[in-house]
Parts: sequence; C-alpha cells; structure tokens
Amino acid sequence: MNDLTATIREILERCVGMEMQTPFIMCAVSPNGSVLAMRVEGDGSAGEPLAEHSEEHGFALPMTMVVVDQRNEAVRLCSCSSC
Repeated sequence: MNDLTATIREILERCVGMEMQTPFIMCAVSPNGSVLAMRVEGDGSAGEPLAEHSEEHGFALPMTMVVVDQRNEAVRLCSCSSC
C-alpha cells in the first residue's frame, strides 16, 4: 500500500501544481477490480475514504486515477507508459 500512497501523493501534488481547487474527489481504479474513492483536503492531511474495495492481491498496475476539483475540472491519469 505504500507504493499506492506514494503514487496518490504524487498525482495530487501535480493537481495542486495545475492550480486545481481543493478539496479534490479522487478515484483510483485497478484492472483487477480494486477501487478507492476519497475526498482529499488541500492541507496535506489523509483523505476521507468515500468508497473502497480491495481484491485479495491489492491494487494491480496499470492503474487509472481520476481527480475532480471544486470547479468540476477533471484530470485522468494512468500509471502505464503508453497513456
């Protein structure tokens, strides 16, 4: 889960750098069916889980993440190298 946490942190930092407005709604989806949806405040604190399902082996790559901000701006990011 530490790799997932680091990936989420990196993506959220990129969203802040793009001047997206917090709090964010973030959804991470793995091809094996694992899903995490969170509300993330802009103060760097841990996000509030909204929905979560983890398959037996956790999150698998490539993983797709969608972040929506308070202005309804959305960013879709993928962990694969071809996106």
